[in-house]
Amino acid sequence: METAGNFGVLKEEINDLREGFGELKIRADASELRIAENEDREIGMTKVLLHSLRMQKQLENKCEELEGRERRNNLRMYSVPEKCEENCMMDFVENLMREKLDVSGDIPIERAHRATAHLTGHSDRPRSIIVRFQNYNVRQRVLQAAWAKKDIRAFWREKGFSGEILAGSSTECPFCVTFDATSPSGNAVLVGFIAGQQASQWSSKESERREAVLSSLIKYLGPEARSFIHYEEKDWAKEDYSGGCPVNVMAPGLLTYYHPSLRKPCGRIHWAGTETATLWCGYMSGAVQAGQRAALEVLAELFPTSLTREEQDAVQNKPSDEGAAKQTPTSKLRYLCTSKAVVIATLAVSAAVLLARNQNAVLNTKAYVTNAFTTTRHKICVL
Repeated sequence: METAGNFGVLKEEINDLREGFGELKIRADASELRIAENEDREIGMTKVLLHSLRMQKQLENKCEELEGRERRNNLRMYSVPEKCEENCMMDFVENLMREKLDVSGDIPIERAHRATAHLTGHSDRPRSIIVRFQNYNVRQRVLQAAWAKKDIRAFWREKGFSGEILAGSSTECPFCVTFDATSPSGNAVLVGFIAGQQASQWSSKESERREAVLSSLIKYLGPEARSFIHYEEKDWAKEDYSGGCPVNVMAPGLLTYYHPSLRKPCGRIHWAGTETATLWCGYMSGAVQAGQRAALEVLAELFPTSLTREEQDAVQNKPSDEGAAKQTPTSKLRYLCTSKAVVIATLAVSAAVLLARNQNAVLNTKAYVTNAFTTTRHKICVL
């Protein structure tokens, strides 16, 4: 009787466990269902997020396009004295264009105002006036009238000067050389370099340097140099990756052995820049040549049919990037000297070790070193 009662209790407990497992199974199935729903929801949210990002990118592009279109109707006017516009800027600008530029017909201006801040480093100049026209054609008409009225002439040419000035080290003249950089259309420009001792002397005198440059130009070219439109400076020594000017300076031997590697493509990356040029390396002409060469390389990979026969030949016949440069007699000489120096340094270390073991080794080492020096001098003389 007692055993039968125990079996009955055990059966009831098993039934309770079975019911408990059934409830757990139901809850587990419900959890799996919720997890699946959450995963589906996450996938849906990911798709929505990606779509939103694509839409954001499209809207950003549209905004940039609209901003670009809006700026097409803008025109900026420089060197107009402050506070001369009186009450209405739009009327002042319209009258100024008619009087100074002889612009006829309607000049529909949407708005005009002064710039909010001065140009960097030119706080002594009046702020520019930004004019927005109602349509692009009016802006172009005003701009063409301004170009027709321009008086940007190379006054030094009219005097018979070349515009090229070579100046020695001086406490009064910052630049060492200037060049005539007048454009083919006639826009007069002078470009100068402050290098060497002058650069060291004038690099810290920012406030005095500009006035000294203008005074020197007036001295050499005449008082017309004072009436300039724009003055710009660039301190290449402060650039992190250029190393100064006029060209980047490499360590001895780099161009001889590794110059082809500067322009060798790395997978889908093609290199351009004046340092990779095969002609006029370091100058603007080299930069243009390197840019054209890299563009042809990319087109040859992506759209070879878009290249002309001459361009295809130029890509196929480019200088080989394989193989190291041949050693010149100078490089052989440097190699021999270096190898002997290594041998002599090794002998010196060996001599120090032998001294602790055998004093007679000093004489043998001295004789060998003397012979090595004699042989080295002989080889150098032969070369």
